[in-house]
Amino acid sequence: MIDTLKKLHFHVTAQALLFLILGLVMVFSPDSVTAFLVRLVAVVILLMGAFVLLGGLTTGSAFSSLSGGILTMIGLWAFSRPNTVAAFLPAIFGVVMLYHGVQDIGLALESKGYRASSWGGMIVIGIISVILGLVCIFGAFGVLKLVTRVIGIMIIADAIGDMILVRRTNQASRDIVDGEVVSEEDIGE
Repeated sequence: MIDTLKKLHFHVTAQALLFLILGLVMVFSPDSVTAFLVRLVAVVILLMGAFVLLGGLTTGSAFSSLSGGILTMIGLWAFSRPNTVAAFLPAIFGVVMLYHGVQDIGLALESKGYRASSWGGMIVIGIISVILGLVCIFGAFGVLKLVTRVIGIMIIADAIGDMILVRRTNQASRDIVDGEVVSEEDIGE
C-alpha cells in the first residue's frame, strides 16, 4: 500500500511540475503558447486538406480537389501567420458582443416607451456589452494574451494545490503507526 502511495505521489508531483511550467510559460509568454496552438491546428487543417486534395485528384472529383486545395492553403496560411489567425478569435466574439449590446440598448429604449422602471439599468448593460465588444474587436490580440495569462494562472494554482496535497498526504502517511486497527472486542477487558 505504501509503495502504491509513493508511486501515486510521484506521478501527481510530476504532473504538477509540468503544469507549473506550462502555467508559467502561459503567463510570461502567452504569444508563444498561442502561436503553438494555432500552428498545431494549422497542421491538422493542412493534413486534412492534403488528404482531400489527393482523394479528389485520384478520383477525378473537381469539388474534392478544389476544397482540398482551399483547406491546404488555409492550413499553410494559418501556420505561417499564427498571430493573425489568433487575433481573429476575440474579434469574432467582439462582433457578437457588440451586436448584443446594440440589441440590448434597443430593447431598453423600447422598455422605456412602455414605461418600464428598469430601462436605465438595461441601457447600462447594453453599453457595457458594446464597450466590451469594441475592446475585443480593437484589442483582439491583447485580449487573447490576457485570457492566456489567466488560464496560465489557473494552471499554476492547480499545480501548487496538487503539490500541497501530495506533501500533506505524505506527512499523514508518515504519521500513521504501522499496525492494524483493532476493534474494541480485541482489546482486553
